[in-house]
Amino acid sequence: MARTNYCRLEPARSIVSSEAISSVGIPNFKPLRIVCVWPHSTRNGPLSIIDGMTADQRFYIGYAQSWLGKEREAATIAHIKSDPHSPAKYRVNGVVVHMPSFYDAFSVAPDAKMYLPPTERVTLW
Repeated sequence: MARTNYCRLEPARSIVSSEAISSVGIPNFKPLRIVCVWPHSTRNGPLSIIDGMTADQRFYIGYAQSWLGKEREAATIAHIKSDPHSPAKYRVNGVVVHMPSFYDAFSVAPDAKMYLPPTERVTLW
């Protein structure tokens, strides 16, 4: 299922086979899934809201910023065709949509662009 979800992302939809990303796409989930279970409190109490964002929101924004970059669509397509590693955008958007805490953190509704029905989400463990 993860392969199918990766392959439906634009501009990959028409140029990537699921086999092309299977060996390197799936490992993008594991580290994020591990970090998502981090504690939500400290010895001094619950993690506070900073600049209007909860700890989970800051986590996901920080994760997205770690992959921040710009790439023209032609370069993205060339990257997808020649490199089995997902472009940065898909290492973020293609992964976080599978994390229940992402939906909770941002109150993602079924009509949102990044919403993925629970039956289509990948659970590794």
